[in-house]
Amino acid sequence: MKKWSRPLHGWLFFYCVTVLVNNTGYLAYMQAQTEEAAVLSWQFLYLGKAWTGFSLLMLSLELCHGRTYGKFTTPLSLANVITYASVLTLRHNGFYYKSVSFVQDGLFPHLVFRKGPWHHVFDAIIGLYMLVGLTVLFRSMKRQQDRRRKRQVFLILLAVYFLLVFFYTMQRMRHLSSVRRA
Repeated sequence: MKKWSRPLHGWLFFYCVTVLVNNTGYLAYMQAQTEEAAVLSWQFLYLGKAWTGFSLLMLSLELCHGRTYGKFTTPLSLANVITYASVLTLRHNGFYYKSVSFVQDGLFPHLVFRKGPWHHVFDAIIGLYMLVGLTVLFRSMKRQQDRRRKRQVFLILLAVYFLLVFFYTMQRMRHLSSVRRA
């Protein structure tokens, strides 16, 4: 593979791979007919899902500041590793999910989860990624004089914004569905 001309290209590639893995995992999950297949596809999709927000934040930092911040990003990387390890071992711990069950009703057979303590922490970390990413991108776009560079920052800003809207909408839908069941 050709060597990347800048770390920015590496972060963009990493982001694209995480989104591809996440979407592929969701497709496999929606087609799973057994509990084992659903759990396996859920674990696969988290290989991408756990890193999507992080890779977008790193892309934003690299684009706007020309560097990432090791003291800041190393603990966040560790949080992603903990999240993925927790999902890989979800049958043996209640750290990320307290319980998992498989149901056949609805549009397609699916897993039903009860969130564990780390799930709430990781949701807050994702929110932090979005907040920091949006702040960095807004400030950078405001300072940019070069139109081409301003457009690049705007497109990444748009991606972060849509992820934030999607994240909020999904959280809200889950909350409303749990209120209706109660």
